[in-house]
Amino acid sequence: MLRSPLGSRRRLLAATLTLTLLLSAAQLPDLVQADDGAAVNCDVDANLLGLDGEEQAMFVLLNDYRAQYGLEAVQFSRTLQRVALWKGSDMATNHYAEHDDRFRSWEQRFRDCGYDPEYGYIAENLAGGFASAAQTLQQWQGSAEHNVHLLDPQMIVAGIVRVASSDANGWYWAMELGSVAGW
Repeated sequence: MLRSPLGSRRRLLAATLTLTLLLSAAQLPDLVQADDGAAVNCDVDANLLGLDGEEQAMFVLLNDYRAQYGLEAVQFSRTLQRVALWKGSDMATNHYAEHDDRFRSWEQRFRDCGYDPEYGYIAENLAGGFASAAQTLQQWQGSAEHNVHLLDPQMIVAGIVRVASSDANGWYWAMELGSVAGW
């Protein structure tokens, strides 16, 4: 088969366009594919990253509790707040309380949201039911596994979110803890 110069130019143009699109896509944030094929990442409304009164109270209560054991206070992490907001919102919307999302592991969610657990330690406490920080902290203190996270001396930063839900739980809490500051 003979190839015309015009056909070669079209193929070269198509190859160049394809390469350009692939390189452009490499610059886009990583998206995770949910089971239903929808693109999901950790984009959250930046206006919701601040702490409400109960979330602030949780930080105070957590740090008071840690001080009783001679531990340093955890500091607010905007990145972990993003992880917590995504998780709390997803749990409240989809009515579940499990560490893994419906389509990825909890460690992968941390990575997808910008906090890489390969460079330190991470922990996650989830709860449902109470609107108040005091009642939720009591839940976590009463659970051996969750209490270990609260009192882990390696944890130095946190994000804490509570999200209202229309289901019987009423409120979902997500506390994300990490051992590396500055993310």
